[in-house]
Amino acid sequence: MLTVVASMFGAQLDAGAELLQANCIRSAPCSSNNVQTFQTAFKKFGAKRYAGLTIGINYMNHSVENILAKVNDVKGYLRCVGVATPVFTAHIWVNIRDSPALCSADFVAANAHAFFDGNVESAQAGDFVFNTVVPSLKKACPGKPIIISESGWPSRGNANRAAKTSVNDEKAALNSLNGVSKRDKTVMVFAFEYDDQTWKFNDNERSFGFFGKFNLNNEVFKSC
Repeated sequence: MLTVVASMFGAQLDAGAELLQANCIRSAPCSSNNVQTFQTAFKKFGAKRYAGLTIGINYMNHSVENILAKVNDVKGYLRCVGVATPVFTAHIWVNIRDSPALCSADFVAANAHAFFDGNVESAQAGDFVFNTVVPSLKKACPGKPIIISESGWPSRGNANRAAKTSVNDEKAALNSLNGVSKRDKTVMVFAFEYDDQTWKFNDNERSFGFFGKFNLNNEVFKSC
């Protein structure tokens, strides 16, 4: 008897969940294939697998209003179906500094490449991020968790004034980022990037990859 009651109760829960999800889908136009894929993975692997969900901006109108509308759309849908994973977007750090409305996402995720500043040599890349970028973001977005979602250095292409390009410069920048990031352990820094992206439009943009150029474990991670 208890088994039958439990089964009936479970069926009611499943039906309720299906009804809730249907209402969420009707009320949230964001339920795209990518969001559905994430929801499926979340159910399979659990909440601890995911630190957050980034909403890309490459294929949308880049206005702050449109970016935040998409972030809130996805966040609203996920909350509606019981997923509490933080939702945010990654943007160039100066855009976040100058448009604090972008701080309203769950995280502040900033792309910060010292090379494009033009006044920073490769060995000072970490100092640039933690002495210039991070304080600016903390001022613009007080109390918000900060992630440096991209930071690296190109190995090819034209120099940008003080910023030169070579494999050694790329390695020096990553060494600097690795060492200096220990100053503030509340800020996570993601090195950019695993492999060159040959489809991009110039050698600077194409050559941020570090695969096959040097040994990360022996030449970067052990240096600090």
